[in-house]
Amino acid sequence: QVRLVGKGKSVSLSAGAYPGALVNAKTAKPKGLTVKILHQMEHGYKSPYYQRCIVMHDTEEHRSFDSWGRAWIERGGVGTQFMVDRKGNIRQYASMNQICWHAGGATYAKLNTKFNVVSYKSGAGSAMNQCSIGIEMDHVAGESYTKKQLDAVDRLIAYIDAYYGYECTILQHKDYRLINSDCSKEFQPYLRHLKKYRTTR
Repeated sequence: QVRLVGKGKSVSLSAGAYPGALVNAKTAKPKGLTVKILHQMEHGYKSPYYQRCIVMHDTEEHRSFDSWGRAWIERGGVGTQFMVDRKGNIRQYASMNQICWHAGGATYAKLNTKFNVVSYKSGAGSAMNQCSIGIEMDHVAGESYTKKQLDAVDRLIAYIDAYYGYECTILQHKDYRLINSDCSKEFQPYLRHLKKYRTTR
């Protein structure tokens, strides 16, 4: 379907309306975002039609943006599209239109149905990988999250929503892979707010 809008006006679609029908490629990037694409982490084109979820992760150890990039390449290109550090800085490692290996296979196949994700590209990892954006947060269990970090997560979620033109389902990795450890218990109140209000608090 086609929708006409005035020049300069934004377009918003409901979460279940026409997934992938629109990409606002000129969406303004959030404050604090730097882009350093690592092509070793990109595992095939991800059609906007299949974008369904935003998956939150914790690093579970502290490293710099560049150190994580090197580590993920050494691990075979496993990592997320984005990372948010404790100072509120955001690093983008892969295009949103590229599959990243960040959300391992579902513990139960019925979770693919629950989150409306499908495998459509061979050799590209789990169904969730092929239908999601991953956000890694610099965090170690037992620590609090900084205000700047949480504000940056909010900005990044809003950016992804605006880019795709609709609100994707927000979850943590262990909602999909039940045996996974992230995110920490400290993040759970913020995650509940994210899922309900699309802001951490």
